[in-house]
Amino acid sequence: MSYDVTFHCISKKEIQRYVFDILEHPGLLQSRATEVSSDSKVQEQFLELFNEFIIPWYMDESTPSGEPITAENFAAYFSFAIASVAGFLHPYWYARNSAICFLAEEIPSIHTLFQSFSSLEDSPLAKFDADTSMLMSGNYSASGVLQNVGAFKGWLLENQSNIAELIDEDGLDSLLRTLNYCIDNGLYLIEAAEIIEPISGECQSNYGNLRAHFLKNIDLPAAPRTTRSDEHSTNTCKKCGSNIGFIDVFKAGLPTMITCGKCGNYVKFNINPYIDYPIIICLLIAFAAITFVSGDYLITNQVLPFKEKYIFAGTGITFAVIFEILFGVWLLKFKKVIG
Repeated sequence: MSYDVTFHCISKKEIQRYVFDILEHPGLLQSRATEVSSDSKVQEQFLELFNEFIIPWYMDESTPSGEPITAENFAAYFSFAIASVAGFLHPYWYARNSAICFLAEEIPSIHTLFQSFSSLEDSPLAKFDADTSMLMSGNYSASGVLQNVGAFKGWLLENQSNIAELIDEDGLDSLLRTLNYCIDNGLYLIEAAEIIEPISGECQSNYGNLRAHFLKNIDLPAAPRTTRSDEHSTNTCKKCGSNIGFIDVFKAGLPTMITCGKCGNYVKFNINPYIDYPIIICLLIAFAAITFVSGDYLITNQVLPFKEKYIFAGTGITFAVIFEILFGVWLLKFKKVIG
C-alpha cells in the first residue's frame, strides 16, 4: 500500500476559530470562510467541506452511511477533515510514502508525540471519546497534533541516518521544511494521507498551498497568511462573527444586556457568577460610597457653585462612567464570548 502523505501546520487558536467555533456555532461559517481566502472558489471549497461533511458528521454523530463516529474511525473523518482545514490556512508539504508514524520502529512510543483533537482543551469533539485517535490510521486519515515540534526536529536531525529507509530524502526535506515553518510561526503539525492524490489530481484542501518536489515549487516562499486583527480576539459574536467592542459593552450598562452592534444578538461572556459577580457588586458598593463621600466633600467645602442635587448627580455620573470604563476593559481583556 502506498501513501500520499502531507504535513500540515495549524495553531491552537486556529483550531478553535476555524473548527471548534464553527461546530458549536454554524452561523459563523460564512464569515470564517471569507477570512480563510478572498478567492471565491476557495471559499466555496471551504464551505462545502463543512456543509457537506464536518458539520453533518458532528450533528448526526455518524458517517454518511450511518456508521457511528468512534475512536477507530475518528482519524479517517474528523482528523482528516481538520488536516484539510489546515491546508486552507497555511502551506503544506508533500512526501511520498514518508510519515512520522512510520518511525514506530525507532520510536516505540511515537503515539505519545501526538494529541487527539478530541482531547484538546475545550474541544467539542470530546463527545466522541476518541482520545486514543492520535496517529494516521491508513489512507484517507490523519493524525492529531504534534505540539513539541522543536524537540522532535532535534531528534530527527540526530537520527536521520537511521531512518533513511523509512523516510526518503525528499520526504525528510518536506518534513523538515514543515517543522521549520511550525517553529517559526508557533504552530502544531498534523500529518495526513491522500489529502492530495497526484495521479488523479484530486485535492481535499487548497491546492494553491501545496508545496511538493514533483511540482517543482518546494522553494516557493512559505509566508504565513495575513491575519485580520479581529482573528486574535475571542470577543466575536457567535451569530454573525462581528467583533464585540468597547462601545457594545459601554452601551449595555449591564453584563446581561450586551448585544452585538451588527446583528443585535445578545452576547454572553464567561463570567463566573460565584466569583465575578460578588466582586463586581462589592466594587459597585465601593464606588457608590466614593460618590457620596466626594459629593459631600464638594458641598461641605463649597468647592463648586451648584446646588447639592446637581453636585451629587454630577459625581454619581462621573464615577458611574469611570466604573463602566474599567468594567469594559476588564471584560474584553480577561473574558471571552461563549454564546
